[in-house]
Amino acid sequence: MGAQGQQGARNVSPHSALSNMLLCLPAAPMASAVPPNFSWVVPGKLAGLAMPRQPAHYQYMHEHGIRHLVSLTDRSPPYHDTCPGIKLHRLRIQDFCAPSLEQIKHFLKIMEDASTKGEAVAVHCMLGFGRTGTMLACYLVKAQKLTGVDAIHEIRRIRPGAIETHDQEKAVIQFHHHIK
Repeated sequence: MGAQGQQGARNVSPHSALSNMLLCLPAAPMASAVPPNFSWVVPGKLAGLAMPRQPAHYQYMHEHGIRHLVSLTDRSPPYHDTCPGIKLHRLRIQDFCAPSLEQIKHFLKIMEDASTKGEAVAVHCMLGFGRTGTMLACYLVKAQKLTGVDAIHEIRRIRPGAIETHDQEKAVIQFHHHIK
């Protein structure tokens, strides 16, 4: 690149508005939109949501520092390829089922790796209640050293309706017993 080309080059901060546009927009700027059932469990670090359904949902997540999206559904979320600034992680769990211990550990490893880089993570299932709530509660068990029961109560306080089945409750409680 010649001297003139170097003078015209710009450094783009990973958190600047320009970098958000470059890493998350198809061709032209668009408005962001709050994804369905979105809430922070740990502000700036971990969020839960229903399946994102529009490019504007990815734009919103990217604007709020989310760089990892953990999908707990059988199918990929639509439009995930519109935002290369958010890495998609797939952990397939059947609807109304609980994650396996291996899936919980995999999710927590994603969280740990993202945290060391200062990156936020969002986790979703279809509606953002059962599977999502279960993983969020397991995170609280590990990171905040809550009991399984306390983690379930806290997630349900933040996300009413979360953790839908007895098996999902049992998975959180068993995870607590596994790590204590």
